[in-house]
This record gives sequence, structure tokens and C-alpha cells, in this order.
Amino acid sequence: MQIMKRIVLLILLFGLAGQASAQVEMANDRSLDLPLFFLDLVNTRSKNLDKSRLQVYVKIPYEELQFVKLESDSFRAKYEVTVLVLDEDDFQMDSRIMQRSITLGSYEETRERGVYDDLAAKFELEPNDYKVIVGLMDKETKQTTSQKTKMELRNFNDAEISISDVLIADSVDVDTDGSVLAHPHVNLPRDTGTRTLGYFEVYTKKKKGDLNVEITVRNSRNKKVYEDNRDFQIADASTPIVFEIADGELQHGRYKLKIKAKANGEKTELETVFTIFSRGMPLTSTDLESAIQQLRYIANGKDRDKIEDAPEDSQKVAFIEFWKKRDPTPGTEENEAMNEYYRRVAYANEHFGRFRDGWKTDMGMVYIVLGEPNDVERNPFNSVYSTSYNSSRTIKAFEVWHYYQYNRYFVFIDESGFGDFRLSNPVSLNDLMSLKNF
Repeated sequence: MQIMKRIVLLILLFGLAGQASAQVEMANDRSLDLPLFFLDLVNTRSKNLDKSRLQVYVKIPYEELQFVKLESDSFRAKYEVTVLVLDEDDFQMDSRIMQRSITLGSYEETRERGVYDDLAAKFELEPNDYKVIVGLMDKETKQTTSQKTKMELRNFNDAEISISDVLIADSVDVDTDGSVLAHPHVNLPRDTGTRTLGYFEVYTKKKKGDLNVEITVRNSRNKKVYEDNRDFQIADASTPIVFEIADGELQHGRYKLKIKAKANGEKTELETVFTIFSRGMPLTSTDLESAIQQLRYIANGKDRDKIEDAPEDSQKVAFIEFWKKRDPTPGTEENEAMNEYYRRVAYANEHFGRFRDGWKTDMGMVYIVLGEPNDVERNPFNSVYSTSYNSSRTIKAFEVWHYYQYNRYFVFIDESGFGDFRLSNPVSLNDLMSLKNF
């Protein structure tokens, strides 16, 4: 049985996660050209005392799906979402396949921005560390893309008091039976004026008593943007908590959330992070300050100074204006040049960074400015060759990137032997920018 699970896993991994395993081969690593989806994972208590609940939320923008026209002049899209849950040894513990069909009355509806189809799946698993792979396949184009993440499922039943994961939500309702229904935000780009709520549950062994909850949210600069301290009456072993952060306090970026809970003489706390993506900002960047610094390869000193020197509350506007001037399709909301630039930055950070951020390396610079090379030659190891009696020569590890369209190549050598590849034929940024293809 375990062998069969391993075989199934390998088939699904190669089919769904091929893009993630490309690494520095770079070929076909074009995630923004594939169907895009948004994902959130939340761990809550299970009714089964031996289990922990994993909740998987997925949202797919209509505009990312391929709609085909039907005889009735309506339009239909079909897609499939596969969720795999693996243990630390990569054995499949559970899975779910969800197939959906969407029919719309007009072509305009298929391209409407900010409209999503959403799915959810729940898994009851033993508390442990897991890997979760979520794959999306467009049934019309057969294109696939996937996201892989690690997840710790906690045991909420042993402690006297504990806190679930926090779900960032667009709204929270109360069902007819009194249960709370949170509508997950799922990391979508956020428009000005959008409500941002947090939902979590506090679990106590005692079903009655006083509960105090303290909530603090800080931005990437450690500035406090939200705080709350409230008292509740425990009516059951699970107490739902909802809080709302004012719209003006949340800008594009990463936030640290800290929750402290006290009940019946027991206390616990939870620290986590969440990200707010703003409309008009790159989805691959979670920090405006870093996104501005990463303009180094496209913005001149004057443009960078203008953005960096702007007041903190005006930097986002200046950043968006900079990219608007370079938008190849100004009549649309999507800025393809910005998306492609920060896709390359994200790729560089993932694949070329060892002792510093990948975008700051020589490989990162060339990749960001010129994109994927047409061909790569590699010698990944230092090699020693005998040249004559009692003498030898060391050939250091190297890579050669060929760009046929520019009739140029770049040689990177690992002089230190620790994977820190440096350009052996240095080129100025100005020379690279004269070749840039975005």
C-alpha cells in the first residue's frame, strides 16, 4: 500500500509540481503565463479528539480561466483542483480532487476583474508536520500550475487553552444555528475601502468562565497599526473571535499578528504573519520598501530618489506612477512590464541567493534584465587536471549563459567553491540595459 502511495505521489508531483522543480534550469518557469490561483491554509480544532483539522481555501479569478463559446451564446470554463497532503517522508496521507464548471451569459463577464470562483476542502489528520500541494488544471487548455507549502497541524486538545490559526476574511456572518461563517480573503489583491477582518477560535477545556483576548498588529517597520483588548464569556469549549482593522491602516506589505489569551488562570499566545496585497502592486512582492530597492535595474537614480524621498504615505503612489509610464497596455488594469520584472526578481531570490538576496547577485542582475538565457552550459564541480609531472590545474565550477538574440554570452565562475557565482566578463548595468527585453 505504501509503495502504491509513493507511485501515485510521484505521478502527481511530476504532473502538478513540475514548474516548482525546474530550479535553475529556468526553461518554462513562466508562472505568470499559467492559470493563477490564490491559496490559504488554516488549522483549527477537529471534533475528533485524536485529529486536527486542515482547511484549504482556493480562489480562481475568472479572467485566468479559458472560457469557450457554446451554441446557446453562453460561455463555459472547466477546471480541476487537486489537493495532496503528504507527510514528512512524502507519503500521501489524503487527497481531494474537485472539478468545477462555470457558465456565464456574456464574454464581458469572463474578463471581469475581481470576480472569483472559490472552493474549500477540509481534512481531518493527526497532529503533525505536513506538505500540502494544490494544483490547478484548466480543462480547456490543459495548462497546469501548482503551489506547495508546509503546514503544521497542532494538537488543540491537550492544553488547557489554545488558539487556532487566524483566517483573514472579507466578511463574517452568523448562520441560522448560531455558528460563525467566515468568508476567507485568500490573499487577493485588495482595493481601497475593502473590509479586512480576522477570525480565530480560542479553545478551553473548561466550558465556562472569563476569557481575555489581547490582539496586536504591527507592520514591517514594527509600527503598531492595530490593538484590541476585550473580555468574553466562555459559553462552550470553543469561543469565536472576530476583529476588524481599519482600511487606512493597511498598506501593501507583510504584518505581524500577536494574540494573547487568558482564561481560568491559564494563558497562551500565538504569533503569525499575514500579507496584504494592494491593487496595482506586484503580487510577487510583499514589501513596498524592498520593491522600491529592487528598481535598481530599471530605474535611473533620479527616478529612484523621487520614490525613496517621497513621504511614507506617498511612496506607493509614486511607485505605481513609475510603472504606469512603462505599462505596455495602459488601457487595462494589468501592468505586464511590472509583473514580468518582479516575476524575475522573485525567481532570482529563489534560485540565486546563498549569502545575499538573489536579486543582488550577478546571476540575478543578468536574469532580471535579460530574462531566461537561450542555453546554459554547466560545470557544477571544481575539477583538478594533471598538466605535467608534479603539476596540476584546477577548473573551477562555472556556468555560461547564452543569449542568441543579442549575440552575447555571460560566464559565471564560483571562485569560492561555495556556490557564489560571479561574472568573469564584467558588464556594466548600462550595457545590460541597452539589451533589456522588458
